[in-house]
Amino acid sequence: MESHEDKEKLEKEMREKVLANMKGLEAQGEFFSFTLKNFAYRYFESETSGPADVVSPKEKVVAVTAVEPHLATALKTPNKKTRQGLIELAKSFSKKDAPAPRYTLSVEIKSQNREGGGEFAILSEVHWDFPHYSDDSKSNSISKVIEYEDALDLRNNFAKHLEEVCEIF
Repeated sequence: MESHEDKEKLEKEMREKVLANMKGLEAQGEFFSFTLKNFAYRYFESETSGPADVVSPKEKVVAVTAVEPHLATALKTPNKKTRQGLIELAKSFSKKDAPAPRYTLSVEIKSQNREGGGEFAILSEVHWDFPHYSDDSKSNSISKVIEYEDALDLRNNFAKHLEEVCEIF
């Protein structure tokens, strides 16, 4: 009987600790930065691209981005739309121009509640409009708006949603 009570007490303490540590924009920003870097490493960083850069293109947005200078590495993607775009990129430039796709994975904090949850927009993108990356018709992207009740819900379920949008890499 005591072990059940001890377990409940420990779970309550852990929950309170997570909720306390993940409150505020700075704490959420650190969590997102760490998680996005891990996903970049897993999905699109390579020996030739090097580590992804963490950027904040605008307030309440955290993103990781990398450019893949070795097109043969980029063409290993299982995503058909992305592969077609990369083939188009390869045909549009000579090898000496070193055409390179840009990868981005980001999260925008749309709203935040006192418990560390809120509404967030996640985005993954492969852009092959080299070198300017401005023509969105030359990209493959997925975005999704997600909501979390509190920081514990965010911490426990954020990666699952990132997995879904990473299918374009």
